[in-house]
Amino acid sequence: MRRASIESVEILVTESFYSVLKTLEKPRIFYRLACFSLPERDPLGAHLGRIQYHLLEGRRLKGKIEDWELCLIEFKKAYDEAKTLRDQLPDANEAKYRFIGVLGILISIIAGAVSLIALVI
Repeated sequence: MRRASIESVEILVTESFYSVLKTLEKPRIFYRLACFSLPERDPLGAHLGRIQYHLLEGRRLKGKIEDWELCLIEFKKAYDEAKTLRDQLPDANEAKYRFIGVLGILISIIAGAVSLIALVI
């Protein structure tokens, strides 16, 4: 029973961590063009480091039967850090749609400028 609860919490934390990493793999310019701001790199790196530390510590304690409660505490700390960081980051789908909207506006402006130039010439 303990093992099942520990592994399910570990899976939850790992998925939360990888969703944060997936959001961060896009370049910063993508989010700036979509009118979003990302946290500064130093606090961002500190959050990621704490998540990794607590995740690794929880995995280390997972194998010890007498430390299962400490294992869950470490996984909870990792989850809280991931949730805090996730709340600071923009939603990937919303950023994608905003980026497409900005790109559409830019293409419209360029097309309008080209048509005006062609009309004048």
